[in-house]
Amino acid sequence: MTETSKEKVHHQPPAGISGKRLTSWVLVALAVIGIGLSSTLWTYNRLDVARRESTEMWRDVTEHLSERYRAAEKLVAEGVDSRQVKMEFGEKFRLAIDAFRTTSLPAEQVAAAERVERLLSDNEFQLFAASLPKMSSAADSLIADYNRSREREKMLLESWGGRVLDLFMKFDPPQPFTVAAAALGN
Repeated sequence: MTETSKEKVHHQPPAGISGKRLTSWVLVALAVIGIGLSSTLWTYNRLDVARRESTEMWRDVTEHLSERYRAAEKLVAEGVDSRQVKMEFGEKFRLAIDAFRTTSLPAEQVAAAERVERLLSDNEFQLFAASLPKMSSAADSLIADYNRSREREKMLLESWGGRVLDLFMKFDPPQPFTVAAAALGN
């Protein structure tokens, strides 16, 4: 054997990324994706629970709102009959009340209640605002609980997992429910 054949031939791998480094990057990427997916799914589960709680709380609030809206409806009807309130306002108010009463979907019912509250704070209703019964402390407490629940939803949607969810699903931003100042009897 010749001297050159006795020498070990060292083969150099082609220049580029080593297999170990590539494997490490792939494992890190898979871990990040796994953690991100787990966090997103965990946020979705928590958001689902918070939304169910809000819905249950809203159902309790509607009982108190229904009582007050019956009283307000009576006042508006008397105002229309005595021509102290314009017929157009009375009709808008009646439609808003009907929308509140005829839906059982919480999101639509909240929107209808917000329309009623805007009408209760309208100048047309101010003449009757003092006659409207005040909200009970139980109703105020239920509304505060509902608003806290909506705030929890908002915080979850603003979290990292919530933002990822927003890429795939569009959630309406939760808004607190406010009672019109006129409806408070002030």
